[in-house]
Amino acid sequence: MIHMAIDPVTSHRVQLEALKKLINNPPANECPVLCGITPGLARAILDDKTITPDRQRKISTAKHKQYTSDMVEKRWSLLGDCLKFSHKLEDGQHRLKSCADSGEVLKVHVMFGLDPDLFYRMDQGKVRDKKDVFTIEGIPYASITAGAVRWVKILIEGKNRGTAYTPGELLNFYRTDLANKTGFSQCVSLAVKAKKTAKKEGIAPAHAAGIAYKAILDGAKTNRVLQFISQLGELTAPPRCAASVCRSVLKQLKDERSGRLHEDIRGYCLAQCLAAHLGGPPIYQKDLLAWFNNPAGA
Repeated sequence: MIHMAIDPVTSHRVQLEALKKLINNPPANECPVLCGITPGLARAILDDKTITPDRQRKISTAKHKQYTSDMVEKRWSLLGDCLKFSHKLEDGQHRLKSCADSGEVLKVHVMFGLDPDLFYRMDQGKVRDKKDVFTIEGIPYASITAGAVRWVKILIEGKNRGTAYTPGELLNFYRTDLANKTGFSQCVSLAVKAKKTAKKEGIAPAHAAGIAYKAILDGAKTNRVLQFISQLGELTAPPRCAASVCRSVLKQLKDERSGRLHEDIRGYCLAQCLAAHLGGPPIYQKDLLAWFNNPAGA
């Protein structure tokens, strides 16, 4: 008879006690243990916010339907892929939700006592991208923040715009260099507010926030940089102000290119208009458009 660390034939209370004991006192040999997860226990795990916090990534409807169907049709088998726990659930919410909804017992290996900082390196059925990682960390505006972190890192390191960073690298950079910086969070917050208008006109909020915060790092006055970001989303901003010029130029270029705008174009326009806003030479729409149409001769 195969021993299960959590036996599905025992009462729900006994199963839940066994789970919490394993979470609080992981096996010393750091080996996975075989468990039988009942639908009731699966739902209890997902509903208990001390085990499964609200900031888990969003459930994939397609993945959930696939897993649930496989369990109901008895196509699900023990393959060695583990549920993973630190002091909370790190990987496995799709399988647990499908177990709860299918009404079938999930026989699965479970790892306990994992380092929570390593969760983004785990091998998962649904790969975690930078948005997932920042969401699970509880960081506001996860998608835009993660994108802005990437741009700040690229600009500081002088890397090519196509440089790829792992979600873990971006999260670590955010923790060590940006998390406690008020200017960065303000740039992101204003970019989020400007998103509806700015994105429609060719300005990606994450890109704008990243370029703006790099200007603060380079010594620009924070309030002036924040004013520029704010005006990117203000339809009532003065028509000749740098932010309005930026919006108008990028909208025209986007329309001329069937809605597609290269990152180099967007970045150059943002940088030039921000520089003008911060006290550089005035920027004019016709001059920017002339440069983009003939950069070699500008």
